[in-house]
Amino acid sequence: MEKTTPIKIGEETLIEIDKDGRGLGLSIVGGSDTVLGNVVIHEVYGDGAAAHDGRLKPGDQVNGFSLRSVTHEQAISVLRRTPAKVRMLIYRDVIVNDPTHL
Repeated sequence: MEKTTPIKIGEETLIEIDKDGRGLGLSIVGGSDTVLGNVVIHEVYGDGAAAHDGRLKPGDQVNGFSLRSVTHEQAISVLRRTPAKVRMLIYRDVIVNDPTHL
């Protein structure tokens, strides 16, 4: 898998992020115990590996760690224990790239 694989709009995309000694730097919302149903990136912090990588955006759905049916707390626990190279299956909805909806 190429490190710079772009996230495809309207499709699931498998990406890999090298943490390079940093935390992922993500804040998430949602989970199976919420009205959203899915785990969604709420914020990407500037000092984290996700910001350094540059591909993840608020609104992206995270499903790469079998987060499809976990609660919010379970998702946080999984994301806090990620290895140095993190594989994530990301879904980006069309609306994320529409500046009138940000």
